[in-house]
Amino acid sequence: MRWLRGIGLVALALVGFGCTAAPEAPRSAAGGPSPVAAAPASTPPAAPRLQPLQVPMAAISGSMTPLWVARDYGLFARYGLEVELTGMSPTQASQALASGSVPIAALGGSAVSLYASGATDLVFVAGQTNKAVWRVMGQPDVARLDDLRGQRVGSTSPGSGATLALFETFRRFGIEPTRDLEIVYLRELPGVLAGLTSGAVRGGVLSSPFVEQGLAQGLVSLVDMRDLNIASLAINMTTTRSQLARDRDLVRRFVMGYIEGIQYARDHPEQAIDAILHGSRSDNRADAATAYELYRTVWDPWPSEAAIQTVLDNMDPPAPHVRPADMLDLSILRELEQSGWLARHYRPL
Repeated sequence: MRWLRGIGLVALALVGFGCTAAPEAPRSAAGGPSPVAAAPASTPPAAPRLQPLQVPMAAISGSMTPLWVARDYGLFARYGLEVELTGMSPTQASQALASGSVPIAALGGSAVSLYASGATDLVFVAGQTNKAVWRVMGQPDVARLDDLRGQRVGSTSPGSGATLALFETFRRFGIEPTRDLEIVYLRELPGVLAGLTSGAVRGGVLSSPFVEQGLAQGLVSLVDMRDLNIASLAINMTTTRSQLARDRDLVRRFVMGYIEGIQYARDHPEQAIDAILHGSRSDNRADAATAYELYRTVWDPWPSEAAIQTVLDNMDPPAPHVRPADMLDLSILRELEQSGWLARHYRPL
């Protein structure tokens, strides 16, 4: 959807200091200007210039709340960054990072696919969620997952976290998605919801707040993946080894603002819900509150090797040459942990 292409920035108000004509300086007893009066008026120091940073996001859902919070409440600005969060398809976001067009992106399974195909400069530096929290949804007359055999089922894009979790879910119920289903890729979760409500697909994968929107329009929830405890790579904070070598400090400051966003979101529910409404361009506060409650317990800044392995296990063709550890650079997180900064700014649940 076109409106996802450019999620708005929080504006910085620049206050101007007006100047008026000064009265004549007092004269000293000798007839010269008073030394104090002659001294130039002090000028307030200019605010530090923030460094612009565009960050593509491969999903628009409540899982992105820490990023939206860090942007909306000045947490990135604390670290000298003016972050623009831009929604893109997983493929576009991954390609933008791999090509060097952006230094950092919020990516999931598509980054693993690119890495396996040779883009080994990609690396995860911080996590977000390591457990599948999507649902398999169906049209009103679909009673169970098995009713979707031979039917069109919607997902986001090949290799995305949503797609791989969807595949893993069907396999746990004895359904081979590449053989028993017709998978239709609709780029983003709003597209999957539109496909379900229009009848273009019979089933599909959704997360909050789109689950709640679908239920309100008569869709049914077939499987809640939280009940299956699937290790799943949703989104990780991703950069390149080249970027770390070139400007490690930029990545470190982004990670710090992001981690503060996780804790701020947990500590300030109402502000976090406001950020979800702003970031998702929604006006339904009830849906945003449901999304917040779904994700607030699963945000985790530490990436999971098990979640990456789920992606690798579902790749076609397989990528046995890739180890999950190959895709991780946890050095910034380790530094923040060893310095005590992490304990002061993040409290694990």
